[in-house]
Amino acid sequence: MDKNRPDINISADEINVLIHSYLVDSGFIHSAFVLRGEANLDRSPLATMLFPRGQLTEFLAKALLYTEVETHWNQSAGSCNQPFSLTGTHTCKFSSEKIVSALATATHRMQEDATEEGWDNKRDQDDEMDDNSSSVSSVYPPGKNELPPAFQRFLPTHEQEIFQCSWNPVFPELLATGSKDSTAVVWKVDLSTTDRVADQKMDTIHHCSEIALHEERDVCAIEWSRDGTLLATASMDPYVRVWSKVTNGLLFSIKEHTQTVGMVRFSPNGKYLISQGLDLTTILWDVEKAKMVRKYQGERCPTAPGLQDVAWVNDTSFAVTSTKDYLINVFIVTAQMPFRTFRGHKDDINVIRVSPDRKLLASGGDDTRLRIWALQPLKLMVVAGEFVPADGSVGGETGQSCLHILKGHDAPISNARWAPATADSPQRVLVTCDDDGVMYIWDTITGTSLKRLRDHKTDIYGLSISPDARFVVAATTDDWLYIYSAEDWEIVCSWTDRTPKTGKHRSRDTPEPIQDKRGLYETDWHRDGKRIAVCSGSGRMVLLDVSHLNAKPAVAID
Repeated sequence: MDKNRPDINISADEINVLIHSYLVDSGFIHSAFVLRGEANLDRSPLATMLFPRGQLTEFLAKALLYTEVETHWNQSAGSCNQPFSLTGTHTCKFSSEKIVSALATATHRMQEDATEEGWDNKRDQDDEMDDNSSSVSSVYPPGKNELPPAFQRFLPTHEQEIFQCSWNPVFPELLATGSKDSTAVVWKVDLSTTDRVADQKMDTIHHCSEIALHEERDVCAIEWSRDGTLLATASMDPYVRVWSKVTNGLLFSIKEHTQTVGMVRFSPNGKYLISQGLDLTTILWDVEKAKMVRKYQGERCPTAPGLQDVAWVNDTSFAVTSTKDYLINVFIVTAQMPFRTFRGHKDDINVIRVSPDRKLLASGGDDTRLRIWALQPLKLMVVAGEFVPADGSVGGETGQSCLHILKGHDAPISNARWAPATADSPQRVLVTCDDDGVMYIWDTITGTSLKRLRDHKTDIYGLSISPDARFVVAATTDDWLYIYSAEDWEIVCSWTDRTPKTGKHRSRDTPEPIQDKRGLYETDWHRDGKRIAVCSGSGRMVLLDVSHLNAKPAVAID
């Protein structure tokens, strides 16, 4: 033996993780679950490794190929047409023609076994295993760099689709979710384990008690205050609710709107809350006093149901879109009339977002144009103890303070997210998406497009950016989630829910199961950058472990 040749080491852990991956890929969910427990794979450093689908099959096929070469090395090529197998002794059958290679036969047969036998077995597995593992679906082909089952975790289910999710900005273990089943749930997630048994509900906030069970009773919006102590919720009923972490219960539930409340937004300092409803009203609340400060009444527009978006500019002023005249009005908390108006859009404005440095406002809508506005002229001063607009801040002509009108989207712009600037990328980067599933990455300083992404086929509901601005995640109703690297805007990971359909998720007001309802909705990146919460149409909350992602570190600029 050549002493200079390195030894070949094969550990039990390596064999076990490969077998576990094969069992999951083949649909043997219960067997994979038992092996994972008995082999203590969760404690193995190999448990977080990414294995391509069919890795074990590929190794075995290569072993057969080596065996074929070893057996036939001194024979003429094509003389034996007897295929090799993993079991049994090979006996050569000589022929003038070689019908098929051992490698092709072995690979084909193993793939057939994994598909046919595995999927027949999968349909009979215990439902309890479905929430802890996943399997290859015949509906979806493997995605690019698809996350394996070991990187996903399911929270106990809602009874219907989950549309909203939000990690607490201060208390890392708290996660809030909002569902079509009329409940918002505050979860306490054990971040030190992958076992969902350790997760627990802190509280369930019920909504829509005045709405009949057969009618829509969605929770439409949830938002944490910046200090993490309060959670505001909005739903299909006309109430605004605020939950307190301190008391572990509702701080207040007040009915001032007359129709569905579609949005709630805390001011940066948490003193105020804005709610917006389909009754065309925007209400400003004093959170501490649990009292309405004032109500802003919109005007009816025949083409749009109500006011569409709101964003806080700073602690004392906020911007609101108008559906009647396509304006963006800026109000201060002490005045009834707007002190600044941005004009220019030609159709409904669907989204407005204030940049992290509070210097820019981005707006987009049905006219497919993205507009970037300067907020520096919006200055306030204190007069007689009240905030009033400074000289030169009132008014605004068409196009005034509009820095860029960015063209690219061909469909209505539906969502937008700002990314913090980094040392390597000093641009103020904005990510936008439209109703056709197209994403654009913009440099809002130069007003140029950095990248156009067309990987999704339907609406992108879940758009979020990692805390260090290194990655962007996009999830849609086509059931796919893609994670892009901000370094080159290529897909570094993908994920789809491949768990078998169990039929056990049922709503309390409809008898039919909802397991056929797929689609991914809102996503939220945890502040540690290691996990993503994903809302699923199947009624299950998904936590994806993305701690393995490797990219060039990015340093945030203040």
